[in-house]
Amino acid sequence: QERNVIRFTLKRTCSNSPSPLTQSTMATKKKSRKTLDSALEGPDSGFVRLVSSDGHQFILRRKAVQASPTLKDMLSGPGATAPGEVAELHLKNIPSHVLVRVAQYLTYKVRYTNSSTAIPDFAVAPNIACELLTAADFLDC
Repeated sequence: QERNVIRFTLKRTCSNSPSPLTQSTMATKKKSRKTLDSALEGPDSGFVRLVSSDGHQFILRRKAVQASPTLKDMLSGPGATAPGEVAELHLKNIPSHVLVRVAQYLTYKVRYTNSSTAIPDFAVAPNIACELLTAADFLDC
């Protein structure tokens, strides 16, 4: 059975100086970034990059992202991803500590929709419950 993937990448925003990496490490990072970006390119890409208000990036399967009607409309509406462009949605009103739970919920929703197995609870920590509820209302999920 196909598994949904959530990958987390922290965007470096605090420093103008490059990190002390060797040239080979930097080349490897650039190559893996190009491979990742090519997997995200175009409207038929299997993956979408969600970017939080504080710049953190979350890569999810398109099927999981489309479990939210709002995100689905953002992917297919005006300004949608053109061929050769990276499928990326900037969610400027959702911080990363909330978006990580949204990403987990979207994956959970796809996994257990029409499932014949017992559906486990989706636990939410009380300290983010209000923010998560606001995000869920915005995303209609």
